Amino acid sequence: MRATFLPYESSRNLPKPCRRQALCRRRGAALRLLEVVYGQTSGIFSSEFRLFANQACMEITATNPPPAATSQGSLRALLRNATQDQHERLNRHALLTGLLQPGYSLADYRLLLQTLYRLYSALEPRLAEFAAGPIAGFDYAARAKLAWLQADLDYFGIDPAALESSAPPLAVPAIASLGDYVGVLYVIEGSTLGGQLISKRLQQYLGLTPNGGARFYCGYGEASAARWRDYLAFAEALAADAEQSKAAEIAANRTFALFEAELDRAVMRGSPAGNGGNG
Repeated sequence: MRATFLPYESSRNLPKPCRRQALCRRRGAALRLLEVVYGQTSGIFSSEFRLFANQACMEITATNPPPAATSQGSLRALLRNATQDQHERLNRHALLTGLLQPGYSLADYRLLLQTLYRLYSALEPRLAEFAAGPIAGFDYAARAKLAWLQADLDYFGIDPAALESSAPPLAVPAIASLGDYVGVLYVIEGSTLGGQLISKRLQQYLGLTPNGGARFYCGYGEASAARWRDYLAFAEALAADAEQSKAAEIAANRTFALFEAELDRAVMRGSPAGNGGNG
């Protein structure tokens, strides 16, 4: 679940009045995208959502430096446009659409955690394997999320070993290039931005906390926007390399598709490890 890929409209070289208008347009576009992502254009907490979204948009658009200007343009814009359909389809998935709603069930949430654990169990070793090579500027090890998911499963009394034995290992392609690495990270790192609002709803509606079943969605906490900017700064170095940019685009779409397919399989087979102890 992601609140990211906000449109960037460069205003650095505009006169001051035009610059203010550009910032307003940029924040407006960002707000509209956040509303689409979360499906909160109206409803019982629409006002609170809009306050959160405005604050998030102001922080991201005001503090995020513009991408480096290259003949190829912004890699962020390329990836956002290339993955839009996959991203929107994933956000409409049955296990994700209700995360911000009061009727979302603990059973669905536990199934979602188990599915995410299976996905990250397959993806994170690939990321670590590539990062261990001759790569500079971005180390995923400090951002690993599998332990967060394990903590949440432990809270619900779900044994990760039971998950691993309940289905064949999930096969994911090797990360063979810097473009592959950036593309997979685009999905994984972007997913942390929406976690701040999701974690609040999990606490409000399901009584879950960072230490009690909602560690994964707490993500980096207040550092989430800064971590996303760090990733973008790293990724934009590929913008001038058409081959690596294309590899990033393919890898990002493939990762979105992997998440969607595994969520579909989870819904079809139900909870492989049972409901656990809490809830």
